[in-house]
Amino acid sequence: MELQMHPYVSALGDEVDFVFAQAPTRSTGPPDPTIPDELPTFEWYGVVGGSYDEGWLHEPQPQVLDEGLRAIAAQTPYEGVIGFSQGGAVASMVDAHWAVFFSTITPPPGRVRKWGRPTLHVFDRAEEYVPLCEEMAAQASDASPEATEVIHHKAGHHVPQDAASVDAVVRFCRVQLDARREQV
Repeated sequence: MELQMHPYVSALGDEVDFVFAQAPTRSTGPPDPTIPDELPTFEWYGVVGGSYDEGWLHEPQPQVLDEGLRAIAAQTPYEGVIGFSQGGAVASMVDAHWAVFFSTITPPPGRVRKWGRPTLHVFDRAEEYVPLCEEMAAQASDASPEATEVIHHKAGHHVPQDAASVDAVVRFCRVQLDARREQV
């Protein structure tokens, strides 16, 4: 995630301290073909020996998910959270004032949280997980329609690197940061 977030981290520079929470479990299968084999990958969901591409279909091991959430919560409060795919589902369970969800799948049953914080949902309408991305955006919109934004890109199930996507996400983050500064 740190590599994929490079243009966003660079653009926000001194305005934000990024904390990257790594899933506590090594990936159970081979990663996306575009990820080099020598790069270690991690996942929040999955079954040992199972397919990485289908890991999200399984309920996360409760102790693994709870351990990860406790570690994340220990560093709160957070102004905002940003998550990708499984990490977005986990980010949706973290207390923060706003959130950016890249190609986010839905959290496990019983873990869906209704909240009215501002959210930005970023995904490719052609990616295979688009129904889950749309469901996350719909859940956020149900809770707070005026605070839910959606943008689309054409990078598949990845954090987009194109200038328009980066600009839109950075703009959203800056608006949220400015709004919070005005409240304090």
